[in-house]
Amino acid sequence: MNLADLTALDIAGTAGVAVAAYLIIRRIWTAARNAGRGLRRLVHFADDWFGEPERDGVPARPGVMERISAIETDGAATRDDVRDLVERVDRVEHELRPNSGASLRDAIDRVENAVADTPNTKPANEKR
Repeated sequence: MNLADLTALDIAGTAGVAVAAYLIIRRIWTAARNAGRGLRRLVHFADDWFGEPERDGVPARPGVMERISAIETDGAATRDDVRDLVERVDRVEHELRPNSGASLRDAIDRVENAVADTPNTKPANEKR
């Protein structure tokens, strides 16, 4: 085939094939790039889910199940601490309410009554 024999139709057809090939290659490249990004996100998710072992200069990261286990363990310890605090508050409240005479409140009431029953010899604001 001689270049002089090419018609405009042949040139347009060849250009159309070249453009179509370019568009197909570009579409494949875009799809591959997007698939790579999706795969990278999937790898990051897997690393977060399963955790990562320690490497040089990078501490280990626990996975989701290890973190949930730690939360449950901390929650159990917190429940025990709260239970102890509730018991302590109950004991303090017991001392602040009058009862059978053994509470701090009963002792304060006895002292107050004893002080009120003693005769007052001098007014408190009188000078000596």
